[in-house]
Amino acid sequence: MRVDFELSDHAAKRCQQRGVDSDVIDALLTFGEIVPQRGAEKYFMNKSARERAERAMGHAEYARIADHLDTYLVIRGSKIITVGHMTQRPVISKPDRPRKHPGSRRRRNR
Repeated sequence: MRVDFELSDHAAKRCQQRGVDSDVIDALLTFGEIVPQRGAEKYFMNKSARERAERAMGHAEYARIADHLDTYLVIRGSKIITVGHMTQRPVISKPDRPRKHPGSRRRRNR
C-alpha cells in the first residue's frame, strides 16, 4: 500500500469485512479514476483504468486482483476513510449553480 495514505480505523474494519487487500487498494490509488464526493475524493476503476492497470501490472498480476476491482475508496486529505463495493455507476457531480434568493419565488395568491 502507498505510504502517503493512512487507513482509518473505519476503513480497516471495512477492508476486513469486505475482503479487500492492500494490493487492490494500491491498484485503485495508482490507476483508479477520481471523482469529487462531498468534500472528499472517490477512487474507482472504470474500463480505461482497468486497461491501464493490466498494461502496467502485466496480465498474471492483474488477473490475480481483477475480480476485486469493483471496489471503491473514499479519501479525505491523506486518510482513506472508507472502502466499499460498487453497486452502481458513480454519479459525477454537476458544478454548483447559483441559487436564487428564497424570496424571489413567485407565490400564488390564495
